[in-house]
Amino acid sequence: MRLTEQRPTGHGRLRGLITAVCGVVTIAAGLLIPSQFKSLPLVLVEEAGLGSPGVVETGHDLLERGEVAASVLLAEAGAELKLEGVERLTREVAGYIEVNPDVAVWGEWDPFLEQAFRGAEPGVPGENGVIGQFISADARERVLALLSNSRSPTVRVLLATRDLTTYRRFMPVFSAAGQPLEATINLTALLTQSEQFSTNAAREIRAMAGDALATGEAAGIERLYADLLSLGRRFNWGQMTALVRPAATTETFGKLRQLLQRLPEARAVLFASCLLAGNPDAVADYIIRYGDVGLEAMSFALRQGRGGVLFLLRQNLPPSGDFPDSGAGTDWLSSETLGPVLSFAVREPGLALGLKYGLYLLGAFCLFWSFESFSGLTWLAGFPAFAYVRRGMGAVMVCLFLVLINEPYLAQASQLSGYEFRIVIPVLGQVADGTLRSQQTDGVNMDIATVLSIVFFFILQLLVYLICLLKISEVDRKPVPNLVKLRLMENEENLFDSGLYVGIAGTSAALVLQVLGLIEANLLAAYASNLFGILCVAFVKIRHVRPYKTRLIEISQEQILAEVAPGKASI
Repeated sequence: MRLTEQRPTGHGRLRGLITAVCGVVTIAAGLLIPSQFKSLPLVLVEEAGLGSPGVVETGHDLLERGEVAASVLLAEAGAELKLEGVERLTREVAGYIEVNPDVAVWGEWDPFLEQAFRGAEPGVPGENGVIGQFISADARERVLALLSNSRSPTVRVLLATRDLTTYRRFMPVFSAAGQPLEATINLTALLTQSEQFSTNAAREIRAMAGDALATGEAAGIERLYADLLSLGRRFNWGQMTALVRPAATTETFGKLRQLLQRLPEARAVLFASCLLAGNPDAVADYIIRYGDVGLEAMSFALRQGRGGVLFLLRQNLPPSGDFPDSGAGTDWLSSETLGPVLSFAVREPGLALGLKYGLYLLGAFCLFWSFESFSGLTWLAGFPAFAYVRRGMGAVMVCLFLVLINEPYLAQASQLSGYEFRIVIPVLGQVADGTLRSQQTDGVNMDIATVLSIVFFFILQLLVYLICLLKISEVDRKPVPNLVKLRLMENEENLFDSGLYVGIAGTSAALVLQVLGLIEANLLAAYASNLFGILCVAFVKIRHVRPYKTRLIEISQEQILAEVAPGKASI
């Protein structure tokens, strides 16, 4: 293969210029489509939340239905997020409580609570939540008297756990310090009786209580009681029911408990997120996975409304970009400038991502093509297919480069800090100690950044392999004797070893960038370049160069013998 230069004609220059402009415009169009590969642009969250009910609107709706407890926390969340109209919601909530002072204790009316506490002195709202209303001897006796006549098998099996003596962190019910455990059991049973748990969660609760009674080991049900006790200290009855009702499994209670112990100041935001999403499992998983950044992203999504929260949880990606102080205007890529593009990316995220990378590939292909047309550089005639292969490989490498610069979490040396669980069952209901600690989230060994690096090095070696094949084909097509071809092949040994040079260069460059902290440390991706270089050189020399040289030697030997034989016959 050799490179020749021709004087570009006016038509060639014009064609090259038009192709270059088309390539630049195509790549620019790809850049305008927000990427949702390894991170989620905040502008898409903002777009997804347009027109959807927000925290304040949901608070008004709940207040109209008499669910004042949830409205109180939504008003707190709106104040923390500095939402418009939150002052009006706060005044309406205060006015409702002033007219209905009984809801200040429980948060909302409930027929089972009214039946259990009929004639009792109303409790005093405080910081102890619903557990504070269940802890007194009178309250425990009233709730037990109501539940003892229950026909629910789950309620009966829960009440039977009062007699277990194998609790490790709680004192037994019959002991002098058994009030927290008894109050928690009564609370769990009353939530079950009033059908506040989902069907699956209620089934799990019944199974855990049954196993505890059958085996005598209370570890499983004790963990559930610890989770509900911790939540019961932070929320009143109305807030508690709104939080546990949509939970699909009992594991969600543990996740919420640990998040609240790690982030007590985020109680209102966490509650509002669970309420608007209707899926506390997904909310807890997202914040645990992405840590402080996840909480900040959830707060931003809350400012946009329910649509923003649901979109953030559905994509389940870390945010990209800087968080603004309010929900208005994340950057110049806003609904005012690119409304249809953003709307399309929200509706069809997978199709939008494919279109984005397709535009990258097409634009890079046009740029490589225009370079040859505009400069007049052409490759050896006789290999037209190689031109398209070369442009395609170059386009793929440009696409990979654009993906890396557009995705902040692909080439970063540091990863997001998440939260790690450390199960600690509280003693006697004292659940103030934090049980979450920040950690560096361990990435999987074959993450997407590693795969892209390996693909890049593989394409590079594939290009070297094709160049070597073209050189062998070029030598074979030369109108020269076979001995000359053999000498030419020996002269190209450095070219046939170029795979090793490229592989070593790729490994060295990757290691240097890792040491400098510019990319994430990953030895697998670095040494993949060297491995591909060894395989490329071995395949070229063993599969192509050696057989071709052998054939040249055999043909040359036959020609020499054919020339010598007539001379011997004449002698």
